[in-house]
Amino acid sequence: MAESGAHKYTTHSSSILVRLGDKAWEIHPGGDKENHFTVEETPPAATPEDSRKVYMSSEAVREAVRKTVASTNGRRLQVPSRQFGKAPRFANAPWKALMMWVAKLAASVVYTLFPRKGNRSLTALQGGLSVGMVFGCIAMFLFHQMSPASATDLGNTKTTKPQSTHVAAMTTPTRALNLPGNHVYFVSLGTYSTEAKANAAAASAGKQGVSATVVPMNGYSVVASGAVVEADANALAAQLRKSHLNANVASVVETARQIQVLGNADGSTITATQRWLAQTSSGLLALDTWLSDHGRVVDAQTALALAIKSYPGDAAVAETGIGSQLTALQASLKSANQAFLQRNQTNSMKYLIKSLIELKNLQGIN
Repeated sequence: MAESGAHKYTTHSSSILVRLGDKAWEIHPGGDKENHFTVEETPPAATPEDSRKVYMSSEAVREAVRKTVASTNGRRLQVPSRQFGKAPRFANAPWKALMMWVAKLAASVVYTLFPRKGNRSLTALQGGLSVGMVFGCIAMFLFHQMSPASATDLGNTKTTKPQSTHVAAMTTPTRALNLPGNHVYFVSLGTYSTEAKANAAAASAGKQGVSATVVPMNGYSVVASGAVVEADANALAAQLRKSHLNANVASVVETARQIQVLGNADGSTITATQRWLAQTSSGLLALDTWLSDHGRVVDAQTALALAIKSYPGDAAVAETGIGSQLTALQASLKSANQAFLQRNQTNSMKYLIKSLIELKNLQGIN
């Protein structure tokens, strides 16, 4: 006993030994504290604490047992969760509140789209519209936030736009210009694909004493004369064929039409230009009539003078966008009038034909 470090005690009365954890009590029914008892204590090497002898009553023992049990249960409940495994993912995290809010929102959306009571069709429709509006607003907000970046990228990208006269003209405001109509008959000596060939044919006719003019019509046409009356044209063609020239009568019909000019032209300019074109057509027909029967000199002279005088001016016709065509027509008209005043039938016919073709070929802006 002495070597093991244990102590032995002997009791002479009946007693109850109680052990709880690392504590031990000896209960005496009679409450006598003088009685002896025997308890073996664990050696210090085997037990961290020495066994102790405590004298107490039954009530004290029960109270000590209750406190010890409560203390043990408290320590068991306070054991950290990490000793039993991994803690929940969203425990004590700010995402927990967000996930709860998302769950409530999803439940609200489902209830809105699929109500349990009432008119389900109407309520579902209203709910669907509401949810659609909400997500639409969110999409618009996100798109608006992305737009500046996209605009910046597009602004930094250099692109080359093809330049087209036709496209530019389509975006330019225009207005209509009315052209007069007329009907004349040309005595043609032939049409050619190139101007050089047409000029050679005109020179060949000139060697035979027939004056001819090359005009851009059906390629290049060699025209010997023009007439207002078809019979006059046929008579001249028959006479030329006797001279071994290939003469034919061509009907040239120009109906009244409209062409497009620049819209920034003043209204009074458009009106004056239309009046001048009408009087030019009348003057040319009067000149052609004089050339056909050598008569009505006063009519031709008056009509030509009125047409030349009514010209609006180069600055005014330039506002239409086709000023170059109109000024060329005015120049040919003046040349025809000058030849008429000199009674030069050859030059008068030459500029008459040229003026009629220029009037016929007037084109608006593209």
